[in-house]
Amino acid sequence: PGKLNAVAAIALNSLIVNFPNLDYNQFNNSKEIELCKKWILNNKDYKLDNATVFHSLEEAVQYVKKFENCFIIGGGMIYNTILPFCDKLYITKVHKSFEADTFFPEIDSNQWELESQSEIQKDEPSGLEFQFLVYKKK
Repeated sequence: PGKLNAVAAIALNSLIVNFPNLDYNQFNNSKEIELCKKWILNNKDYKLDNATVFHSLEEAVQYVKKFENCFIIGGGMIYNTILPFCDKLYITKVHKSFEADTFFPEIDSNQWELESQSEIQKDEPSGLEFQFLVYKKK
């Protein structure tokens, strides 16, 4: 079966970081990530062109496990729900705290092992420092 992975940029206070004008390609810590299909989890009769819509978590997990690697890119409720099913977490840690109300779930060291981490880097235009972390399920 395929691997299910979560991808997120999170601040020091676990806030899910989303900067609309930031070029996220520079934060892509995995060359294997290629966003080519859209899958949406929605419990209503939701439809969207060029996307597969699932109406339950079980239906979505069963479907995406057919693929070699699938990457979940949020949002907050999805991360909370899907994390127990994930094999790896690809995290961009932004070294700053922000105010908001949507947070990434705690990465429990009893369940997740830090597999790799980059040096701290700096995005010159924004001044933000960040690093890439990859966790694998124990």
